Parts: sequence; structure tokens; C-alpha cells
Amino acid sequence: MKYLNELNSFHEWLQYNPDVSYSARLLWYALMHYNNKCGWKQEFNVASSSLELDTGLSKQSIIKARNVLKQYGRIDFKTRAGRQSTIYEIIPFAFPTGTQEYTQEYTQEYTQEYTQEYTQGYTQGDTIHRLDKTRLLSTNTNVLVEGESPPAKEKKKATRKVFVKPTPSEIQTYVDEHNLQVDVERFFDYYEGNGWKVGKNPMKDWKATARNWSRNSFDKGGGSNKRTSTDGAIEPKQDEYADLYL
Repeated sequence: MKYLNELNSFHEWLQYNPDVSYSARLLWYALMHYNNKCGWKQEFNVASSSLELDTGLSKQSIIKARNVLKQYGRIDFKTRAGRQSTIYEIIPFAFPTGTQEYTQEYTQEYTQEYTQEYTQGYTQGDTIHRLDKTRLLSTNTNVLVEGESPPAKEKKKATRKVFVKPTPSEIQTYVDEHNLQVDVERFFDYYEGNGWKVGKNPMKDWKATARNWSRNSFDKGGGSNKRTSTDGAIEPKQDEYADLYL
């Protein structure tokens, strides 16, 4: 087996099989490395712990990845009882010219299967399923995670407008621009004294209150912006209806 030729053939093969998972690709490269170290034997054994350290995959991910590679016809493996390591066998793209038994075994068992399987495009007996395109990326790592549920969309919180107390000059500017009948000093002093409240409620919009102040002045006959309370105190008469304009 020629290492470089197999690597190039694997890359070309992936172009026609883009659905092969990243884990399966990583495991194939790791198995090629170990087969190279043992002198390209037909069968070689590798402990799962070694593959986990070499690939960074979990034991369960390695089991899934080797099943994928076997279904694609790229490897074969035999599990053994107890703590014995699994025996692997890489199916080469270019079959070696070793013993006649080895050559005949692979040319008969895999070449025909490989040709039929890929020329038919896995139309029959295909057990490799494409990844669900609706599966989302992990919200933390931006990496596709098997079995992960789509994250729930965050609901936008309604932003509450914070009331900002106006200055007398701001009130005067607004009154002049809108030609309102409002005594600015009386308006400011009154609401400054009651903590900028309309009735019992905090004021939300001083401009609406100013417009209401002016409107009530006209509704009451266009007179002064004040009324006399039962105790003789002077109060803005439009405040009686101002809470309607919050």
C-alpha cells in the first residue's frame, strides 16, 4: 500500500461522498497512521483509548465513525471480547500485488461491490443518511452537534421609556413652537412641587401634559391657567383631566 496514493485517492473519493462525517474522516486518517507504523499489515489492532487520544473523539463517536467507514467500504473491523483491542483492516483504493490469495480476496469481495455501489449512487440498500439540513449549529461553539435541539428564540423585552424631567427652557421652547397657552413658570413649579405626577400617577410625557394644559385653558373659556381649590390654594385647572393624556 502506497501511503501518499491512498491519501490522494481518499481526498478524491470524499469529493463524491461529501456526506461522510468529520469523525469518520478523522478516524480513517488515524487508522492509516497506525497501519503505517505497523508496516502496512492486512490486519492490525488498535486500542480504543489510543484512538481517543489521537483523534480527540469519544469512545461512542469512534464506534459510530468506524461503522460509517465500514458501510462505505473503506475499512473492516472485528471486535473482541473482554479488554482486547479491536482488529482493523483498511480497504485500499489500489489493491496491493502481494500474495495471490490476498489479491483475489479483495478484488472479488470489494471491487465489484464498490463499483456497483457507487455507480448506482446508493439507490439500493443505502444505510448512510444525509445530515438533516434543518439541524442548527450549537449556540456556544458554532459546531454542528449531533442530536442537539434548536435553541429557543429569545423574546425581545419591551423597553420602557424613562421619563426625563424637562427644564423651564425646554418647556418654553416647546410652548413657543406649538403656540400653546401655558404659563411656563407655573407649569414647572406645580409639577416640580408634586414630584412630576399627574393625579396619583407618575408623569410619562410632559409634552402631552403641556398640550392638555393649553387645551383645557381654551375649553374653560380661554382664561387663566389656574383655578382656586376649596382651601384657597391656586392649582392649574387643566390637571383635572391631564391623566387622560398619559
